[in-house]
Amino acid sequence: MKVRVETGSRLHLGFLDLGGGVGRRYGSLGISLNRPGVLLEAEAASAWFYQGPEAFRERVEEAAGAVSLLAGRAEGLPPIRLCLRKAIPPHVGLGSGTQVSLAAGTAVAELLGVRTEPRRLAALLRRGRRSGIGVEAFAGGGFLLDGGIRENGGTPPLLLRRILPASWRFLVVLPETAPGISGAAEEQALATLPPVDPAVTGELCRLVLLGLLPSLVEEDGVAFGRALTQIQHLVGSCFLAAQGGIYSSPLSEHLVTLLLEMGALGAGQSSWGPAVFGFFDDPLMAEQVRKRLLGSRELAGGAIFAAGGAREGACIHCRRDAEEEERSCGSPE
Repeated sequence: MKVRVETGSRLHLGFLDLGGGVGRRYGSLGISLNRPGVLLEAEAASAWFYQGPEAFRERVEEAAGAVSLLAGRAEGLPPIRLCLRKAIPPHVGLGSGTQVSLAAGTAVAELLGVRTEPRRLAALLRRGRRSGIGVEAFAGGGFLLDGGIRENGGTPPLLLRRILPASWRFLVVLPETAPGISGAAEEQALATLPPVDPAVTGELCRLVLLGLLPSLVEEDGVAFGRALTQIQHLVGSCFLAAQGGIYSSPLSEHLVTLLLEMGALGAGQSSWGPAVFGFFDDPLMAEQVRKRLLGSRELAGGAIFAAGGAREGACIHCRRDAEEEERSCGSPE
């Protein structure tokens, strides 16, 4: 049998409460994107074999090992060939680590006939300990809001999943700058941030509850973009000490301003960057801005692409005896 798992990426729009003033800390919002994505294949082999970007080898092997625990295999896994054919650029703010880990774990589980689901697998892999956005993007796509974690830890509960209008687009720009922080550096940065004024947390929650969410339900792109920009600016202000500014670099800040000047209804930075994005409710307008930015000096050496909201989660295909069974399907393209 051969298993193929495809999934998209995500924009992480920030945390609502870094201090946990009401007993829950963080609280995240984000958007599942239909590109870029992950394509991973797994099949039985005569020896263990990994093919793909070396940057993801450890994550893939860790995910496979976690499945052996679920399967109760004290002797470890049988020989498997794992091929990572397509991956999200690492450390740019699009959630590559969680998507690759969950894709690999899911593929191996399917291959071995082990029943699992993304949240259980994520807990084994220690993914989603602060934010549930990446895990929930894999599980079902959409616009996502989680309720943060309790003081004693645990998994953030999903509060809302809402599919974005089909015409909405996010123009994602990956500038040629230093990668976003991750791992131990991220832990250190979060641990040393100064306390956030409760008034900022209150304003963030107000903008989400009374600005972003109503405009999403009403499919009002102008209001959604306005609230999104305000939220991004406030979130960035909470990370001034770690980033040195509202955004991860002066170039990222300049690109956000440029996207807004060119007609984006909203703009901001995903996670620690350097990825920034502009929001459009018109695909043609998004494409026009993309073409204008392609030849600009600000994008020299970088990349730019338009993505829609992923309407479902990961897509899992199992092929047995030349017949393909689709167990669950998302929308990676």
